[in-house]
Amino acid sequence: MAGDRAWVGILYSQRMDGRIRCEVSSPIALAQNYNGPCFQGWVPAETVVLFAG
Repeated sequence: MAGDRAWVGILYSQRMDGRIRCEVSSPIALAQNYNGPCFQGWVPAETVVLFAG
């Protein structure tokens, strides 16, 4: 059931060249509304692979 999944909030630039910064520099512990210039969404945690770049 979808309600049993862990979800991860993501932000991504509106431009393919990445020149728009999302104005977030570190993880945020508590859920809150995002009001910056980027798109936002939620994805299942098991689909996320973290890497440094």
